[in-house]
Amino acid sequence: MAHLEFANGKEIFATALSDAIDMDLVYDAIDSINRAGKLVFELDIELEAISEAYLGDIYYRGLKNNTKARPHLYRAINLVHSLKKNVT
Repeated sequence: MAHLEFANGKEIFATALSDAIDMDLVYDAIDSINRAGKLVFELDIELEAISEAYLGDIYYRGLKNNTKARPHLYRAINLVHSLKKNVT
């Protein structure tokens, strides 16, 4: 279910950036990616990290809001570091 939400959010965001930026679609993409991250919270850390990174990307590229992008990107980095500990 979460993978479908994430794929749906990516598709919506690509559509939003196609010609002129459609802000309604950008916010729909944010909602969809957020749902995917919440569905896998502490269950699938990899998808949670990917969702956080993509949310940061949406805020950075779609909304031009560095202030909101930074916490999502930092959280993605922290999640990846937590995965690294489990691998080695």
